[in-house]
Amino acid sequence: MGGTVVKRGKGWTARYRYADPSGLKREISKAFPTIEEAKAELARLEYFHRSGREINPEQLTVKEYAQRWLEAKKADGASEATLVHYGKSLDHVLPLIGRMRLRDVKPIHAREVNTALLSKMSATSARGYRIDVNVLFNQAVRDELLERNPFKAVPLPKASRREVPFLEDPERQRLLEAAGSHDHGEIVRLALLTGLRLGELQRLTWPDVDFDRRVLRIRQAKTAAGVRNVSIGPDTVEMLQLVRSRQREWQVAAYAWEDSQAVFTNRGGGALSTRAIGQFWESRRWLPSSPFPRPPSYPRQLAH
Repeated sequence: MGGTVVKRGKGWTARYRYADPSGLKREISKAFPTIEEAKAELARLEYFHRSGREINPEQLTVKEYAQRWLEAKKADGASEATLVHYGKSLDHVLPLIGRMRLRDVKPIHAREVNTALLSKMSATSARGYRIDVNVLFNQAVRDELLERNPFKAVPLPKASRREVPFLEDPERQRLLEAAGSHDHGEIVRLALLTGLRLGELQRLTWPDVDFDRRVLRIRQAKTAAGVRNVSIGPDTVEMLQLVRSRQREWQVAAYAWEDSQAVFTNRGGGALSTRAIGQFWESRRWLPSSPFPRPPSYPRQLAH
């Protein structure tokens, strides 16, 4: 491997042989009118090769660059999960543009990638893969292989908003009955009765409960508009009183008690986790035909 300058007709040719990062033998030949220019080009190629920079960016394909990009990610300490994630995205995109030279990819090709992805998957999935491709091409710009990212000029696919399913009255009744026999069923019952969000119920504390006025004060909301009072009926008041009594029994029996002040807790006094609620919800015993495959982020859809 190495380089030479040879006379070709009236000009001079700089010829450089090298092995790329994958081990393949390659050769670059460039013609110049003078021997000085040919020698300068040969010196540039040798310097780039020794310093690990891209020798022939004009011929670099998207697939070749993507492979080097993943190798660099791995060398930088990226987790196996991250590498698998990016690899999956590239598996969908490289069949579309992998053979193209990196420098030849234009916004029109980015639009074609959008169209191809949307033809075989949901908009949400297509959007995720496009985001990863943006990361790849942004790195190519930082590596000075491209002046600009062609994918930046093309909007990401818009994730479609699916219609939220609601429970019918018979299903709601079955859920209420099933929740009544579960350790943490009350939080599901309160979601059904009030339409409060799961996070709001998990953050609800006893100082937020006004038994006399039959009001729940929602004070730990994500936005100012979420701060509000929610009226509750006599049955809900009775249920919350039972929750507090049972919580006191747990406190007496517990080896150590965390005084979280949360209305819904585990047996150690800590605020109830989403996982604990999910164990009830995902069992699906209460409703085999449930339209919800996992705990809803917004349980007030149950109170529709």
